[in-house]
Amino acid sequence: MLENNYYKKFIGQKLEVLIEEDTEDSSSGYTSNYIKVIVNKKNLRNTLYLTTITEVNGTDVYGE
Repeated sequence: MLENNYYKKFIGQKLEVLIEEDTEDSSSGYTSNYIKVIVNKKNLRNTLYLTTITEVNGTDVYGE
């Protein structure tokens, strides 16, 4: 619950994410404040990606 409330504060904000993982249809990584973000892009591993936080579902954070 506390994590969810904290993450929701970032909806609409642009954050840099260091992408560490690629899957078939998305990539994920961490912001400088340790929020794991899933983005709907592929082949971004080992890059800094500027994303806008669009959704929080429990402890899952999504960006575009």
